[in-house]
Amino acid sequence: MPSLIQLKGEITLQNLESFFSQLQPCLSEAGEVVLSCRDLEFLDTAAFQLLVSFKKSLGKRALLFQEVPAQVRETATLLGLNTFFGLGG
Repeated sequence: MPSLIQLKGEITLQNLESFFSQLQPCLSEAGEVVLSCRDLEFLDTAAFQLLVSFKKSLGKRALLFQEVPAQVRETATLLGLNTFFGLGG
């Protein structure tokens, strides 16, 4: 069964620890991890770095993104991470 995490607002260096605490339990669970981004406004580079590490820690398990806002897609593209995260572009 997939783990679903709802992302909201801005995720930046200032609240990265809280974001990590949302992700951490998924490391010990089975199945894919789905990030619902409908209410997400912004991810900074620190948040993207955490997601890169998190995705690598999942091994063969999938990290999926749903309803990603254009601004977040654009940031991923600027960082060269759109393909890594399967965000198109």
